[in-house]
Amino acid sequence: MLVLYETAAGLALFKVVDEGKLKSVGSISKVFSTPESAAQSIKLQEFAHFGDTIEALSTATALVKGKISQSLKNLIKSTANIDKEKLIVQGPKLGVKLTDTFVALNNEIARGIRQQISSLLADQNNAMSQM
Repeated sequence: MLVLYETAAGLALFKVVDEGKLKSVGSISKVFSTPESAAQSIKLQEFAHFGDTIEALSTATALVKGKISQSLKNLIKSTANIDKEKLIVQGPKLGVKLTDTFVALNNEIARGIRQQISSLLADQNNAMSQM
């Protein structure tokens, strides 16, 4: 299962390592209780940086409207197995447009990712700081 998550810097696509851990609210809370447990359950697969503020704004606007932005199209093209897996997205309109096997983003999963986003993107952040 994959999770699409929008950040201020770009679009993140996470791979869920153990789907069973994200089935109930209690288990989701445990998974995201520490950076270590979050990192064991969900891994960054792909990250598409926004080139500028205009791209970030147009992507955010498209996501709100349930549309596919150019940034999202590019991310999908770069991810080979996106059609073969369930995709968790932030809105059902967008999910239907992307793939037949989508799941609406559970608020608890979104909250957990938001809580641990800096540790989940740590490798990405380190790469950016070296540029």
